Amino acid sequence: MKTNIQNKRAVILTGTIIPNSVYTNQTDPLSRLEDYHKAIRFYREELKMMIFFYGE
Repeated sequence: MKTNIQNKRAVILTGTIIPNSVYTNQTDPLSRLEDYHKAIRFYREELKMMIFFYGE
């Protein structure tokens, strides 16, 4: 069976929960994780897109 993926869209998010640099605005891991959760909820609920997330 052939799948038509021409009109399907997805969001790919990558993230670093514990930053390895001092040049970031947000250094608290729990705050960073919450920011990623907010972004994932936005794309899932508002845009109805598939989401792929990879975080370290």
